[in-house]
Amino acid sequence: MTSLATAQTDTKRPTALGRWLAGGALVAVTTGLALLLARVSGSLPHVLPGYTEWQEQAYRRIPQFLRWVLGDTTEAQFVKSGLGGLGLLAGGWIAHTGWKRRRRWAGSASAPAPGCGRG
Repeated sequence: MTSLATAQTDTKRPTALGRWLAGGALVAVTTGLALLLARVSGSLPHVLPGYTEWQEQAYRRIPQFLRWVLGDTTEAQFVKSGLGGLGLLAGGWIAHTGWKRRRRWAGSASAPAPGCGRG
């Protein structure tokens, strides 16, 4: 039988080539998505309402209000976007889950700012 310590040391770390390939794949996927969004951007106002219409519908029905609240998660960046808010919430959830499960890719918790928390 192998101990847990032996099993953990037997895992292979990614090589530099593997990291470059993963980074290249991420850039390629992001570029492809950006090109796709640029191509369909003319039809997006028909799918998603503009800001004025979005504001008018915010308090008429509960789903519209929830969409308004979701968009508020990105308003600090001066752009109100429901899709961006969904992305921020999903990214935060993934990062939190990785941190709770002590995944290596999750990094570490940020230190508090001076004067906040630990002095």
